[in-house]
Amino acid sequence: MDPNPHLWDYRWVRDLCVLIIVALLLAAAYTVRAIVAPVLLGLVLAYVFNPLVGWLEARFKVPRWCSTATLMVVGAATVGGLLLFIVPELVLQLQDLIEAIQGYVKTVADMLGMDWQKARKLATKSLTGDGDTAAGAPFADVDLKSMGMVVMGLLGFGLDLINSTISLTMYTGLVIVVVAFCFFNFSWKFGNILAWFEPFIPDANRDDTIRILGRMDRTVSAFVRGRIIQALVMGLILSAGWWIFGVPYWLLMGMLSGMLNLVPFAASIGVLAAVTLAAVHHATGISAANHAAEMQQLLAAAEALGHGDINQLTPQQSDGALSKVAYEAFRFTAVLWPLVVFLVAQGLDGWVVEPLVQGKATDLDPLTVLLAVLIGGALAGLIGLIVAIPVTACVKILSEQVILPRLRAASHSPRAP
Repeated sequence: MDPNPHLWDYRWVRDLCVLIIVALLLAAAYTVRAIVAPVLLGLVLAYVFNPLVGWLEARFKVPRWCSTATLMVVGAATVGGLLLFIVPELVLQLQDLIEAIQGYVKTVADMLGMDWQKARKLATKSLTGDGDTAAGAPFADVDLKSMGMVVMGLLGFGLDLINSTISLTMYTGLVIVVVAFCFFNFSWKFGNILAWFEPFIPDANRDDTIRILGRMDRTVSAFVRGRIIQALVMGLILSAGWWIFGVPYWLLMGMLSGMLNLVPFAASIGVLAAVTLAAVHHATGISAANHAAEMQQLLAAAEALGHGDINQLTPQQSDGALSKVAYEAFRFTAVLWPLVVFLVAQGLDGWVVEPLVQGKATDLDPLTVLLAVLIGGALAGLIGLIVAIPVTACVKILSEQVILPRLRAASHSPRAP
């Protein structure tokens, strides 16, 4: 050993420099994540379809560029055909939902006993700074702050949704081009990419490293492919089931829940939104039907008395006419059936689809999955939610194969005299 070693000769110095470089690269990638995300998506797609491309090359001698191009053409034709049927209905349901939001808020306000018109006017004045907020004293019985937050929040959500849709459309076009380009190149050169990294594996640990990386590859690939298939199946089952039982915006809510199923436990958010919309939509229809029945009875009473105008009816006559109205009650089946469809879809996903397409790929218990998703979302947002489970599974494999055996060996090794 050199009696005067340089700082670079120490192993811990080299390892520290590597960790710093990796951390800087990750920080830079996170900063430009809007650009990195499409590139990573292309890489993920190339990784997902690599077994198929490799099988075609090995079995039928199909060049990788040819099979990749064929996959892109078939995928584009399939997606384009589906979009011709799905996108128009999604846009129509989204427009109907935006238009119906105000009516839904009014229904909720009426159910809570709030004065919808007065609360809306006063909340608008208070939020825009127009007028004296002290003028709201006569309406002290209305929870103006909560009502204003609900109204303006929902209306603002509708406007933001429209603006986001326009921006998303433009961004989606660019993303599609970048993803397609990256997918083609990564899939075509996938073997060369792996071969480029292989010389960096130390010779002393090559066999163990390749074995561990192979196990990680099987785990991640099974999880990614399984999640994509599960999301598609869940979206189709929920959309079909909610359409059968007349759930409003069935396609929009079903596709949303299917996409959310890419993240464990996240599909419950879409189901909660669907159940809430079903309940409010049903309550709005009942309110409109009861109001129409009241008007019909009042008109009939006015015509019977020869008035022709319901405003000429006395309070006693109005009460007598309204007492004959057969009011329609809220039916809890409007909320029950969406939940039943979700439970059936969840059961099929957990007991049939997941064992077939994914199995015990990650071998993680539910508590670990939940904690990993929460931590990943807190650290990296949507990307963190998606990659949290594969990263956790890889960390578990690395711990079982490398870290824990070394710790056990160190704890049982004889101490030096």
